[in-house]
Amino acid sequence: MTVSPIRADVGDDLILAERVVVGAMMSGDLETAVDLAATLTAEDFHRSAHGLAFRVSCDLRSDGLLTDPLPVWTEMLRRSEVETSSAAYGMQVVYLVECVEVAATVGNVGWYARQVADAADRRRTRETFLSALGYLDSPDADVAEVIGWTTTELSRTVARGLAGPAAVDDESFWFARPCLAHVREFARARMASPWAVLGVALVRVLSQVPPEYVLPATIGSHASLNLFLAVVAPSGGGKGAAMGAARDACDVGDVNVWPVGTGEGLVKTFVHYDKDAEDIVQDETSAVIEIHEVDQLGAVKGRTGATILSVLRSGWVGEEVGFNNADATRRLKVAPHAYRLGLVVGVQPGRADVLLNEAEAAGGTPQRFVWLPGTDPAMPDEMPAEPKPWEWDLPGWPDDVEFHPGRLRVLDVCAEAIVTIREAHRRRQRGDAEALDGHALLCRLKVAAALGLLDGHARVTAEDWRLAGTLMDISDRTRQSVVDTLRRAAAERNRARAEADAERAVIVADRTDGAQTKKACAAIMRCLHRADGWVSQSDLRSAARRYRDYLDDAVGRLAEAGQIEIETVVYQGQQGRKYRRVPT
Repeated sequence: MTVSPIRADVGDDLILAERVVVGAMMSGDLETAVDLAATLTAEDFHRSAHGLAFRVSCDLRSDGLLTDPLPVWTEMLRRSEVETSSAAYGMQVVYLVECVEVAATVGNVGWYARQVADAADRRRTRETFLSALGYLDSPDADVAEVIGWTTTELSRTVARGLAGPAAVDDESFWFARPCLAHVREFARARMASPWAVLGVALVRVLSQVPPEYVLPATIGSHASLNLFLAVVAPSGGGKGAAMGAARDACDVGDVNVWPVGTGEGLVKTFVHYDKDAEDIVQDETSAVIEIHEVDQLGAVKGRTGATILSVLRSGWVGEEVGFNNADATRRLKVAPHAYRLGLVVGVQPGRADVLLNEAEAAGGTPQRFVWLPGTDPAMPDEMPAEPKPWEWDLPGWPDDVEFHPGRLRVLDVCAEAIVTIREAHRRRQRGDAEALDGHALLCRLKVAAALGLLDGHARVTAEDWRLAGTLMDISDRTRQSVVDTLRRAAAERNRARAEADAERAVIVADRTDGAQTKKACAAIMRCLHRADGWVSQSDLRSAARRYRDYLDDAVGRLAEAGQIEIETVVYQGQQGRKYRRVPT
């Protein structure tokens, strides 16, 4: 079969449209800026630098700051330094000025914005078809499933075009299933964030799923259902309320909850060394670590030789965790997929550097978390009646999915998820820097499995995958808001540090200059005292040559104080000066 290539929108017309939009976002009126922000996101731009300039302009407007080319470029430069990228992401301030000038010459900015949005939709459509073709290359491809997935993805692209990229249909998500509607109603009755309550509930549901239940080896090896959650809110903003409400919203049975400890302590949660048997004995197969404030995790992480975060990263994928030690009682390990681990962390945005600093980002820590808001901006004025707890039991294993006792039980996963994950991995392997992060997609798959189990089925359906996509959209936005908070705080600290350094430099310079001027004054007075009469300018400079940079200031001060006299003289047509001490 021959497939006609799909044209990529990289022509001059698209670049012009992007420049117009960037220029209008910087220089346009408020109404224009609001319309552009509702129509586009930074990801819609073909040139990533255009998208970054657009995002920075949006952020500056939101903060009530100037969006002229220079402030926008300065903010881009600051962010690039934080992210150790090329200066201002390769953008020049003169280019931003040209974008503003181009925008001023057009009459309908909205038309150009639509060109950018349409091009983005065409790119998404192209990626959908390429993913489908990649799956069809497989000898065991199910053509009907591929067609269904392709149709769904194309429908989502159309919906984005109609609703705007920033739209998240909360109502459709919460009413997609009775269990989700129940969670939101219970959360509202307890005045807690529905998203946070759902996240905690999913962690608790998975804690009741045996560790041998795993996700298929889509890439590499089987993946665990271990799930990590960050509930984001300011101090007193509802993190604890969400954790408490989730415990009551869904009755999942006894959950083995522990506080945070060391990496070695986490391993000891599951196993201990039996001195009589001279062997490792496993006591627990499931544990949920609850950390109400991320500072607690930071304190443990800050200890010398701390391993807690590296153990958590390994635990997230279900790898073997443990420690070698000369002492047999501390030489412990837990086998792969022999434990279920959940983690819930309350995160104040300004304290999130524990999870989002450069080292943790490089290790993939932030991408292993689902980030959900602990606040509810849409909280109603009147609370609904509190429903009874949702009774949940582990659903039976599907009859059409094979498993062997004593081995791993591999959940059946819809083709839509498999295709997306494999295609993203293929693009990353080929060097596509814009391909979706593998940890993020695995996190989405875990959420999809948890949503399915909460709904009563032990498999991942296409609807589970789509619902998980909505929840991960919320997660991405929540995490980005935390990153933005940290950036603003870092910028403020840098400004304060720079101002303090500058003030210290001025004080030091003043003190240094003052001391040197005093020494110059003393040298001048010694010279004049020895001469006991008038001294030429050249002789005075020679006598005080060590302080020549401060000589003029010293002469001026001595003259103002009435200690020396200055007389202008002319010698061989050249004007000069002579000096002497004022007689006492």
